[in-house]
Amino acid sequence: MDIVITGGTSGIGYRIAKDLIAEGHQVIIIGQDAEKGRASVAQLGKAAFFIQADLATKSGRNQALASIKYKVDKIHVLVHTAGVFPSSTEENIKANLVPHYQLTMGLADRLTGGRVLIVTGDPQIIQQLSICEEQETTLQRARWLLTHKALLTLFLSYLLAEKEITVNSFFPGNVTDELPHYSQTLLHTEVPVGKYLALHPDLTQSTGNFLIMIATWCYSMLGNTTMIMPKSICYSI
Repeated sequence: MDIVITGGTSGIGYRIAKDLIAEGHQVIIIGQDAEKGRASVAQLGKAAFFIQADLATKSGRNQALASIKYKVDKIHVLVHTAGVFPSSTEENIKANLVPHYQLTMGLADRLTGGRVLIVTGDPQIIQQLSICEEQETTLQRARWLLTHKALLTLFLSYLLAEKEITVNSFFPGNVTDELPHYSQTLLHTEVPVGKYLALHPDLTQSTGNFLIMIATWCYSMLGNTTMIMPKSICYSI
């Protein structure tokens, strides 16, 4: 399988890339820092490929799209882990939301029958938030991003349904591994839920959902069925 991971040079994206490569898959990681990208590929091995691009810019997204399409004809999974801790409204929109939408739609022709996964916050918190349009403070920008990622997940799942592309958001749990300063209090360095959501056949038809990692098991409510999944739990948005 060919898998694309934005923000795959460190943190959550890197850990997911490592797990997927260990399962025998080819992974393209996208990042802005060339030195970090080369170092990541050196550690991940021959099944990893790095594309340098600033996804917060239109030219960077176009560059990434062209490079991915040149490299692979079919994408089985697209995982969005890239993002920044925004200091302004503009940065929040350009770096944390627009790339998810435009990269996904730009690769839709290569993703037919595939999966899109978007890293987000704890769904139990998000479900308690009302949609926020103000972004004057750090808290408001965080609230805006969480609620709008939920809306984006639903919107993309609707737009891509005809191509049988599933779109889900997931909370990777408490993870720390070269994460931004605001996440350094988190507890773990593994993201097993990422590999599971990317590969497990039971999730082939699941779309427009939140998925969250818990300590031992996941109870996923999909339609009228209940499945037990290791280390994650699914909520319908």
